[in-house]
Amino acid sequence: MGLPFLDNLSAKVDQIIAIDLGTRTTKAVYLQRRDGKFVLLDYVLQEVPVFEKRLSNELLAEHLRTVVRNFKARTKRVVMVIPVADSLISHAEMPAVDISDMRKMVRLNAKSYFQQDLPDHAFDCYAVPASSESASTGKTSAKMRAVVGAASQSFLTELESAANDAGLILEAVTLSHLGATNAFLALPEEPHKGAVALVDIGFANTTVSILLDRELRFSRVVNIGADMLTTGLAESLNITYPVAEGLKQIMPDKVQSKLQTLLAPLARELRTSIDFFEHQQENIVSEIYVSGGSVRSASLVQMLQSELNLPCKPWDPSRSFVIELPSALQSKIKEDAPQLATALSAGLAVLNPNLISLDLLAEERDAQALRRRDPVKLGYFIGALSIVLILIWGSYLKIRSTDADAAVDRKLASLKVLQKASLEVSAEAKRAGELERTLKTLQQWKTNRFEWAPAFDALKHTVVDDIQVVRIKTDQTVSYIPALKAVTNNNVVVAAKPAITTEKITVNIQAKDFADPPAAEKFMESIKANPWFQKHLRKNEPIRLKDRLAPQVDPADPTKTFILFTVECYAERIF
Repeated sequence: MGLPFLDNLSAKVDQIIAIDLGTRTTKAVYLQRRDGKFVLLDYVLQEVPVFEKRLSNELLAEHLRTVVRNFKARTKRVVMVIPVADSLISHAEMPAVDISDMRKMVRLNAKSYFQQDLPDHAFDCYAVPASSESASTGKTSAKMRAVVGAASQSFLTELESAANDAGLILEAVTLSHLGATNAFLALPEEPHKGAVALVDIGFANTTVSILLDRELRFSRVVNIGADMLTTGLAESLNITYPVAEGLKQIMPDKVQSKLQTLLAPLARELRTSIDFFEHQQENIVSEIYVSGGSVRSASLVQMLQSELNLPCKPWDPSRSFVIELPSALQSKIKEDAPQLATALSAGLAVLNPNLISLDLLAEERDAQALRRRDPVKLGYFIGALSIVLILIWGSYLKIRSTDADAAVDRKLASLKVLQKASLEVSAEAKRAGELERTLKTLQQWKTNRFEWAPAFDALKHTVVDDIQVVRIKTDQTVSYIPALKAVTNNNVVVAAKPAITTEKITVNIQAKDFADPPAAEKFMESIKANPWFQKHLRKNEPIRLKDRLAPQVDPADPTKTFILFTVECYAERIF
């Protein structure tokens, strides 16, 4: 059962400090609930003293003191957002029971929800409210969607200890996986209908949250962040890390082309996440809202939009609040707000019970509440009434109780054996099916594999005068879309779809153009005219000029100049 008095206690919290424990920078906000509105009173961006490894208890306590010292706050209550490396999240379908019972179910069978055993972990669940359609029809279901979070109990104990040492009251501990979801849901404009994706680009990771009709349906963490982009830019240009970070904002053409190459892996992971959601939910993601420090570069967001072929919009999470900041921060909030999205969302979850909330301390609080209940008075009363019966029937009842306990133990042992055997059989059947599908796919790929020898043979017949090919780079990817069974939805039969394997091949040809006038276009026309390439390249934009640099002197012969250019060819097969 729930604990109403604890719920009421939480509801009385009208001020909170939300601290997002980032990898390199800790983001903290000071929020207040006032007259039904939410007010942003102060915020701070504080560098982490040691970001290569986890902070010790002493360092973390001192770091928290330093962060909170920046606020002239009238509260010591804080909510902490822990990094994705120290927590887990899962979307599951669970029985329609109380949240405390959901936690118990997850604890007893964590492997069903996280695909791994999680001993010594704390859990919490958020039950997604029933859709408006279900509410209007009056239909109830024995199942409901839930978001399940988990973190190591030892790590949570360290956080509580550090907070106590810093003189803070730890109100809640939530997960970075939820990202900017609550701040987005609290925006003052009209609700966003359909499917939208929230992408929060952090220092080391990027979180992807997809909402369908304002319900959180998908969460994923991509292990690519702003640090990887800056580090790659610094290495490719042979410059220092701070200079590369500055150049990301300036975005000259040379840096933009290199950054676009570095951004491609992140775009591919985001596209994979969106495609997975669209196939699972049969809904198309219409827009992407981007937050994080990187959105200060409009060019970076534009490049992400170009890579994903979806509208990408930077957004300001501070628009969910009334701004009452100190004068020194008034002019900076628009620039810093995208970095504060996760911290703002965590604070909103405490102040507004209608938003998505995962508190990994909830189990501990339930246990403390049970321990606070004093059973002594009830025991005295029952003992006074029962003492005579206990003296008379004590021995008899003990014998019966012992026999009953033994029978229950035997039944429970038999039940556990049957459950274990059932799980093993189900797991083996699932593995066998996966192996069979994998073998079939591999056989199909073997039969239809792409052969490079004819491609290279055809390429040598396309070279024109004064064009010197210096580098050929190939990229071959294969994606598999499983078959869909025929289903009936609202009396409409959706036909079954067979499994599809798509092979995408990209060939980048880098060459020097010594001709005058330049002959790059002639070289491209030569490739297009080749019978082999006509047969195998895709029909729509089979070849394009990817880039062309300024003329430069040939180091081998200073009397000559050339233009270095890159041609990109595309082929695509479905089998």
